[in-house]
Amino acid sequence: MTTEYFSGFGTGSSAWTAENSAHSDAYTKASFAGYARYMCFPSGIPYTRQISQYMYWSNATVRCTK
Repeated sequence: MTTEYFSGFGTGSSAWTAENSAHSDAYTKASFAGYARYMCFPSGIPYTRQISQYMYWSNATVRCTK
């Protein structure tokens, strides 16, 4: 059994959209490494911060096992 972690980054007009974008980016990176979406799950809590009045930035990680 192999476990790998993939980090993704995202931005959005709210914390939720930024985190969603970051998870999507991480899942995309995992898919390039040969993992199907059902093999991966969010790992930990996304790191999100407000970078301007209307913009949030987020870093999220997914853990994939096969």
